[in-house]
Amino acid sequence: MKSIPYLLSIVAFIVFQAQGQTPAAVAAPDTPPRSAEELDQLLAPIALYPDPLLAAILPAATAPLEIVLADRYLMSGGDPNAAEQQGWDSSVLALVWYPTILQFMDNNLPWTMALGEAFVTQPQDVMDSIQRLRAQARALGNLPTAPQQSVLYDNGALEILPANPQVVYVPDYQPDLVYATYNASCVSFGAGGPVGPWLHWDFDWPGRHLMVWNHQHPRPADWWCPRFGQRPTPAAAHATVWQLNDRAGNEGSDASGSMAPNRPGSLATRVGRRSGDIHQYNHGGTRPTGSGAAPAAPSGHTGGVGASGGSRR
Repeated sequence: MKSIPYLLSIVAFIVFQAQGQTPAAVAAPDTPPRSAEELDQLLAPIALYPDPLLAAILPAATAPLEIVLADRYLMSGGDPNAAEQQGWDSSVLALVWYPTILQFMDNNLPWTMALGEAFVTQPQDVMDSIQRLRAQARALGNLPTAPQQSVLYDNGALEILPANPQVVYVPDYQPDLVYATYNASCVSFGAGGPVGPWLHWDFDWPGRHLMVWNHQHPRPADWWCPRFGQRPTPAAAHATVWQLNDRAGNEGSDASGSMAPNRPGSLATRVGRRSGDIHQYNHGGTRPTGSGAAPAAPSGHTGGVGASGGSRR
């Protein structure tokens, strides 16, 4: 059960949005970069997720309040096909099709906010951590190619791609085991979810960039088939490199690959802050405090609602 002050903060945010305003910015303290060990702990629950889904989770984590609103939208019976009317960032809209992931990020908001901040302030370090964790799991034999996923190693980087380009599966694993010791049953898969046009991100691992496809230049149908050296650069493929403006609203590339209009505010308003405890936005209450330490990963199924829509009660 969410606290009354927290629910009031959500209402306040909606009122501000309706008035074309944003809540007052929270000053971002000067904090040292996270160490490799801290990043590995933060990324461990999701580092083995397939690239297209992981590439949507990272920018979505920079919009934690929209994650909360989207999860509430689904719990109240909202139709994923109509979610675009809410005006959320396209990465959050993508996760509406995978309710289990969305619910996990909402229920573990301090971790989500820490992930978003790390991705904005240390994007290359975050991608290094993902590769480091994948290499650990692979060295132990815990990251195999399977009917649900293809694991490719090339040019010093590991890709995890859907084996079927129409279906994405999320691995179910315990981070404290999968990176520590071989266990043939430590990674499993549940039901798959649909791969639709809403998953329009990919990783440029050699360049350590997050690529965004757009309506004019969607992901080529065979993009996941060639290895890195056989693919064009993001620029040559007409993909946009994801970036974040210093504003409080829906920053980040939208479905067209362009940045949404600027709004006043600061980055700290969106991704929160890290200074011991992670606090909710400064208008009416705080979220439960915490260090942003990695929680247990969600169950292996995506909770995809399918093309016809649906809801989670």
